[in-house]
Order: sequence, then C-alpha cells, then structure tokens
Amino acid sequence: MAQLVNVAVDSLADIQSGALTLRKRGLTDQIEDVTDEIARKEDLIAQYEARLRLQYAALDGLLGQLQSQISFLQNNSSLTKKT
Repeated sequence: MAQLVNVAVDSLADIQSGALTLRKRGLTDQIEDVTDEIARKEDLIAQYEARLRLQYAALDGLLGQLQSQISFLQNNSSLTKKT
C-alpha cells in the first residue's frame, strides 16, 4: 500500500511530467499571457489619454478664440448703439 502511495505521489510531483508541474506551467503561461494583455491595454489607454489631452487643448484654444470674438462683437455692438 505504501508503495502505491509513493508511486502516486511521485507521478504527481515528477519535475518533468508530473500533474502538479504541468498545472504550474499552465498557470504560469496564463499569468504571462494576462500580464502581456494588461501591458497592451495600458499602452492603448496611454495613447487614448494623449489623444484626449490634445483634443482638450485644441478645444480650449478654440473656446478662448470664440470668447475673444464675442467680447469684440459685444464691444462693437455697444459702440454702434452709442453713436
């Protein structure tokens, strides 16, 4: 009986082809795949953030120009009403 237990344990724990070793390798491969996917997603998020920042800066500049035009038009409108 003890010999059967030893054989079963040895087959599970065999360094090259044991079930535990194979399971560990499989899980390690999955972890590496998930880690790679996370890195790819983080790169995509960083690129998206950079695009949004550029768009925000462009919109902010446009808003400033429009506010200047509104002020100019309001000032000119007041001047024409006074004369």
